[in-house]
Amino acid sequence: MMNCSRKKIVFVPSCMLCSCFQAKCTDENTTWAGEILRLLLQYNAGIVPICCPEVSFEGYEKGLSRMPHGVSYYEKIPEFMNYCELLGENTAQQIVALDKQGYAVCAVIGIEHSPSCAINYMYTRAGTIKRKGILYQVIADKLKDNNLDVSFVGVNRRHWDKARQKIQNLLD
Repeated sequence: MMNCSRKKIVFVPSCMLCSCFQAKCTDENTTWAGEILRLLLQYNAGIVPICCPEVSFEGYEKGLSRMPHGVSYYEKIPEFMNYCELLGENTAQQIVALDKQGYAVCAVIGIEHSPSCAINYMYTRAGTIKRKGILYQVIADKLKDNNLDVSFVGVNRRHWDKARQKIQNLLD
């Protein structure tokens, strides 16, 4: 349970809370989530999930059985881009409302290389490039429009300890 006197909030990708939301769930893809969640609980941070557009876009049954796709696949689907715009706007509105009520949104956590929620790096056919995922770019843009500076922390699922340290520093 969150300690209301501290009022610290962290937004997380839904696959961090429910590994079946990952396009390709393996045991190595879940260790990072448990470690970071333990840290958030240790600090009594409020944990707010961000809806996964890849899972929810065409319905959960189809989304849960999807194959992994790159960002170029999703960018070619105008309805998916519009859906990310809607989800990103809603998430940003939550963050703005929490901030106005005196809560500290300490971080928005993303998953590196994800077409939707990468923070810094993404796989493409041309190799790894530096950019945010589709949904997280919308969230970042909407927060900027509201003059709200929130830290975005990208988790590399294979080398998650660096992100864990950044999150801990933000919560201290």
